[in-house]
Amino acid sequence: LKIELFSSGVISADKGNTNCASPFVEDTVLIEYTGISGNKVQLTEGSGSITSGEIEILQDPSVSGYELEVKRATRTVLKMVLTFPSCIAPSTVPSSAPTTLPSSVPSSAPSAAPTAIPTCLADE
Repeated sequence: LKIELFSSGVISADKGNTNCASPFVEDTVLIEYTGISGNKVQLTEGSGSITSGEIEILQDPSVSGYELEVKRATRTVLKMVLTFPSCIAPSTVPSSAPTTLPSSVPSSAPSAAPTAIPTCLADE
């Protein structure tokens, strides 16, 4: 089972690898990510028979790792709870200090052809 909790993500299965002896090969999309509401990820119909679902995301400092609990799994509905020991927000402090000097290595190779027609910001 592979769980992707982001835009265009899916919950998928590798039905030919039930004992996880081989690398994961997605062969069945069970359900697709559609959005998030509060702490619940909303899921909708994939290529399987599951037509709706949700994953509730919780924080519990008493757990030692990630826990995934299936609350309801029928042919058409999937409900799970994903518990994390801690939820850390993205850092507001950059990992490296900004500099005023340009990079010594260009981010792309120079090109003789322009990439776009220049526009004047005053015209916008």
